[in-house]
This record gives sequence, C-alpha cells and structure tokens, in this order.
Amino acid sequence: MSETNAKSGKMKGTIGFVLSLVSIVLGGWVISTLWAAAGFSTGAGAAGLLLPIGAVVFSAMGMSASKKAGEKRGLAIAGLVIGIIALVYLAVVVAGLGAMSAVGGALLENTDALQDAIEGLEDLQDDLDNLDY
Repeated sequence: MSETNAKSGKMKGTIGFVLSLVSIVLGGWVISTLWAAAGFSTGAGAAGLLLPIGAVVFSAMGMSASKKAGEKRGLAIAGLVIGIIALVYLAVVVAGLGAMSAVGGALLENTDALQDAIEGLEDLQDDLDNLDY
C-alpha cells in the first residue's frame, strides 16, 4: 500500500456513508428490537444510537483525511449529513420509547389501583347484601 493510499480518507468516508444509510433505514427497527428484547428498557434502546454515532465519526474522519490528501470529499460529506439526520431522528425515537414506557408503567399502576378499588366495592356490596334488615 502506498503512502498516498494510507493517508486517503476515501475508505473512512465510504464506511461513514454506508453506516449512515443503514442507520437511517434500519435504525428505528434496531432500536425498537433492542428496547423490546431488554424488557422495554430505554437504556437498551439507546444502544441503537451507536450506529449513527459511528457514521458521523467515520464520515468526519474521512472528510479530514480526504482534505489532507487533496481528494474529493463528497461521499464523506453525504455520510456526515445523513448520519446527523439519522442521529437526531433516532434520538427522537428513543425519547418517544422512553416516554411510552413511562406512560405505560403509570397506566399499569393505575389499572392495578382501580382493580383493587373495584374488588373493595364488590366486597362492600356482598356485605350489604348479607345484612339482615
């Protein structure tokens, strides 16, 4: 491998571009799968943000190396833009899943409390029915 190829940023830019495309297309699916597999844990869903973060990092490294080598940087720039868009989009998805988990947990707690109240009313009705007048 020549010295020019070693300093080239084309490969890093290409990797960043591919990672950004994969993250924008499959990122929501990856996050929701991790979220569900970990028992609806928002932290596990946030692990899906590693893909667009990697895309942004590789694209930025590719841009820098391509600029130093005097090469074209179009693919690295495209990867950086798509990676940032994917990162923002998937951060909103993770936040939405976290909010959904919080609301779902509160609903379950309220449902349990409501069920207990209904059972208490049924017991009270049974006691009233058994009273002798």
